[in-house]
Amino acid sequence: MGEMVLQDARRILALGVDIKALDQKIALISASSELAETIGSIPGFGKTSRAELAGEIGNMERFDSVNKLGSVPEWTPVPECDKKHAEGKAHNQAVRALGRHLVRVIWSMVKQGRKYEIR
Repeated sequence: MGEMVLQDARRILALGVDIKALDQKIALISASSELAETIGSIPGFGKTSRAELAGEIGNMERFDSVNKLGSVPEWTPVPECDKKHAEGKAHNQAVRALGRHLVRVIWSMVKQGRKYEIR
């Protein structure tokens, strides 16, 4: 059984190296995307999540309204839902409300050509 554990440990270490290499590729591709860079200026969006969202959105020109953009992403940073939960919203309602808010923020940032600003 000792040899099996060693083989598993080697595979886990190799996967860690592969994941790190993929993260670096994602970061390089993301850096060449203006949309990914704009999304990345929002606190809480890491390299992978900004690249994933920019990839899902693709070209913003295909959306003629914020509502159409809002129908695409099916994500939201879950820790940020605590405020809506405190307001008495159910989990799904909190997730949808936060998702709609983030879509409006991203839409405005892209349309105005601005990065996120903390005031």
